[in-house]
Amino acid sequence: MTLVKRSLALLLTLALALALAACGEPATLTEEEVAAIHAEEAALRARLVGVTWHYEDEPAQAVRFNEDGTAEEYLGATIQWIEPYTFEVRFCTYFDQAAAELTTRDRDYVLKYYDYSVLMTSADEDGSGSTSCEAVTVEGDVMTWGARRYVRGTDFVKTLPEGLGIETALLDHVLYDEEANDYRLFYSDGLGFRCNGVFLDGTLHVPEKFYWGVDGDLLYMMIPTQPGGEGPILQEVDVYRLEQEGDRFTLTDQWTGSVRVYAPPAADSDSGNRLSHNIEKIHQSLATWGY
Repeated sequence: MTLVKRSLALLLTLALALALAACGEPATLTEEEVAAIHAEEAALRARLVGVTWHYEDEPAQAVRFNEDGTAEEYLGATIQWIEPYTFEVRFCTYFDQAAAELTTRDRDYVLKYYDYSVLMTSADEDGSGSTSCEAVTVEGDVMTWGARRYVRGTDFVKTLPEGLGIETALLDHVLYDEEANDYRLFYSDGLGFRCNGVFLDGTLHVPEKFYWGVDGDLLYMMIPTQPGGEGPILQEVDVYRLEQEGDRFTLTDQWTGSVRVYAPPAADSDSGNRLSHNIEKIHQSLATWGY
């Protein structure tokens, strides 16, 4: 290589070195910015926990975040449709869920693509542990989680509260929800009976024993259930806002918002009359019905 060529190569090398030095490394978040991000993660978590958030378009679906890091997703109005999770609030992306690159990535990239998110990890018994990542914001009583809006609402009731009272207006007669074809009997000891009617031979159609009580204008009704016929016995509790008008009772479901109306059955109702004539006999038989 000639002296001229060597000199030219050296000059090009120096020029490139100077250019790289002038550009420098991409700017990253400052320590103060990272600290502010972690502070906002903690503040957002505090706004999320201790609240049952109901999906605005379908109130029977909801999610609850607990202080201990567990979470529950409610897929409907039954205790059998509760999915357990653990959760974390983190400033991250779907592809960097651990936020491992938060302090090393280009600052402009982080501020553009990272979001405050909830990471939900399945706690099912199968141990799959799959994790989802959805951006989240909370403004007052509204949580936006992914593409869904949730509102602060009533808590899911898993067990019948203790110390409930008795509403005497419900006692000693048959009540019937015509729309649901549901007959109910309420007894002063907190037991109850329901069925979908009585056949001509006296056979009860879908009979069930339930427990009940009231707290103010809230009516609680609980049917024990054992999914699959084995394992723990669960309490399927329904809570209603109870309103009385004459001999009619309007029950507004506190979880789903649905409304039921109970009233005495028609005078010529065969099922209603058969149940009316056997109110005490049915009560005595409930003692032999399991659970």
